[in-house]
Amino acid sequence: MVNRKVRLVIFNEDFWSKGLIYTQHIIPFRKLIQKHDYSFEIVAFISFFDLIKNRRKIAFFRNELIKKNIHVIIRPILYLRSRFFYPRWYLIPFLFTNLFFYIIMMRFTDWCRNEELYYNLRSYQIALVFCLFYGNRKRLVFDPRSDMINELVLIGIWKKNSISERLWKYFEKVTINRSNKVLFISNTMKKDFLNRSGLDDNKDRYIVYYNKVDFNHFEPINKAHKQFTFLYSGSLGHWNNLYTYLSFFKRICNIHNDSVLYIVTSTRPSKYTGVLNSSEFMDIRNKIKLFTNVNYEDLPGIYSECNYGLQLMNKSDSRLGVKFVEYIATGLIPIVNENVKGAVEFIKIYSTGLVIKNDFDEIDEAFIDSLLDIRASFPDNISYIRQLIDANSSASELSKIFK
Repeated sequence: MVNRKVRLVIFNEDFWSKGLIYTQHIIPFRKLIQKHDYSFEIVAFISFFDLIKNRRKIAFFRNELIKKNIHVIIRPILYLRSRFFYPRWYLIPFLFTNLFFYIIMMRFTDWCRNEELYYNLRSYQIALVFCLFYGNRKRLVFDPRSDMINELVLIGIWKKNSISERLWKYFEKVTINRSNKVLFISNTMKKDFLNRSGLDDNKDRYIVYYNKVDFNHFEPINKAHKQFTFLYSGSLGHWNNLYTYLSFFKRICNIHNDSVLYIVTSTRPSKYTGVLNSSEFMDIRNKIKLFTNVNYEDLPGIYSECNYGLQLMNKSDSRLGVKFVEYIATGLIPIVNENVKGAVEFIKIYSTGLVIKNDFDEIDEAFIDSLLDIRASFPDNISYIRQLIDANSSASELSKIFK
């Protein structure tokens, strides 16, 4: 009997924490192996520095995964997880040097085994190297969870039309063409990628696969809380600037003074305390509740204290973010600005939240009334939306992708 196996390949990401790798890959693939005839492994290309620094955490988490029939194959590399190692054009040879012999070895050993094997390639770098050197494209699924090229230009790492940007646009097209399938986490993201590469749509190859959330974990907990309680959960930096969220909340408080803002983040306090404690927001500081480095298990309790989930980005983005689907799973109404294009399109299709302008000019008493109105009718179609984003119903979707 041929064994069907999926390998998640990650590149310099901390799979040992209960972050994105755990929620967006490990949980859904666990459902796949529980409900279908698959096995699942993680192939992690990790820098020597991270392996040494986090050896105890890695060992503990690997043992936890083994109990769940998930094995981790670690491949040490010299490519550090650092802003100085962003994939600029002159680092491409060094990237290939780190990965080439590993890929060739895997190509040979896979050829010798009687397995129906598939690789879920999570990042641009690892997907490119596999597509160039692995050989068997039928096994390769490119799974970019973000638009690396656009992001690095917007945050200033690459200049517009620089050698690095133009080279990676070419590599992106090569990777898409040499992958058997490509997954996109929003319709907007799919359109952007295909337009940039000049490719026609192919629904069998180019698949919209939304970020997933474990609804059983985030099921709403009924608690008494204030009427206008807002939440932002996530990092604070280039894309989600604390100043933007506080500016929005201050406008809310000017109309409804009895409002509360919860902020849940793992970002270092040095990056946002200056804004949080600035004189501009001193009058609302006592209405803000800050939670840092919250365990995944503790998130539902905090989320359930709130009514509305915020995603207000400073720069244009095509993704449908993880926090957006977590908000829905916990029964919060998402509020996004026009920059969050993937979420905007989802809201327009499925009526799952509220879209506001980037400048917040529309926040007035009528806006407050609209928040009450949408909460009264939300969500009418949650059962259908749940089929799209619930990790517990993702097994059949994954089995169609990896076949």
